[in-house]
Amino acid sequence: MRIWFVITANFFLLQLATLESLSVYWNTDTPLLADHSPEDFSKEFYAMISKPDKEQTDNRYLLKPVSGTGKVIVNKQYGGSTPKFGVNMLFEELGFILDEEQYQDAILTVELFHTYLKRQQYRALRPALPKTPKTHPREFFKFAQRAVLDHIHEKNYKWSWDHFRTRRDDRKQYISCHVDNALGRATASQKEALKKLEQKLSFEDIRFYRSMAKSKLKRERASINQQAKSQETTAKKAGNWLSSWWGGSSGKPNIDGDEDPEAAEVTEQQRQELFEAIDWNEDKAALAMAVDMPKD
Repeated sequence: MRIWFVITANFFLLQLATLESLSVYWNTDTPLLADHSPEDFSKEFYAMISKPDKEQTDNRYLLKPVSGTGKVIVNKQYGGSTPKFGVNMLFEELGFILDEEQYQDAILTVELFHTYLKRQQYRALRPALPKTPKTHPREFFKFAQRAVLDHIHEKNYKWSWDHFRTRRDDRKQYISCHVDNALGRATASQKEALKKLEQKLSFEDIRFYRSMAKSKLKRERASINQQAKSQETTAKKAGNWLSSWWGGSSGKPNIDGDEDPEAAEVTEQQRQELFEAIDWNEDKAALAMAVDMPKD
């Protein structure tokens, strides 16, 4: 892709971009290049690149070579209804192709990755190379037996009280440390515990616990803001009282009924009373939002 700067104005910048022979291919019967030297390897790959004057007919394209021009407008002053970038692309052709062999290879690749991920958890139990099932059948039979038993034991352990207790403790500790760390008041021990928990827990557990901590973090921040506003209001009232004492204010009451606008805000206790009245639970709502469908 080549880009030229065309016009520079006070409020926008015009650019002209040219795209030449962008393509995606999947060759199902290509020879392996692993035994080639780095120079031959590079030459083979460069020879497979299509050009406007020379299209490679041997490649089996998923996306046929695309050439075209694009006009890009970069707005220096953007926001609201004005975008930062405006793009107008003109292509000669957009052609997508997927034949039967490419589809089969794609499904096979996904299946191989799935098999690799399933075997990865038992790799530590597998007999070391160069042992094979043919040369050491007894060891591989024990390996298969142990893999099945470990899977059953792990499955049973996840339904034990010890596992429930451990997950409960990890959840409580992670939520507490995460909230304190987000508020900037975490101690060194809490930061270290949070680091160890993030190494121990799975990605799904971390995302789930953070979704549960979000509502608690929101309440903590609201409480901190409310306390800061209360202290500020108290300081203002004390200052007004001193100024009226020394300045000889008449102490006329507020007959207009205008109260401090901060007093009209809903406190945390009032919010909880409202939630109890409408039978609403923020934690349960967070749990419901965090539940994912099974991957399978």
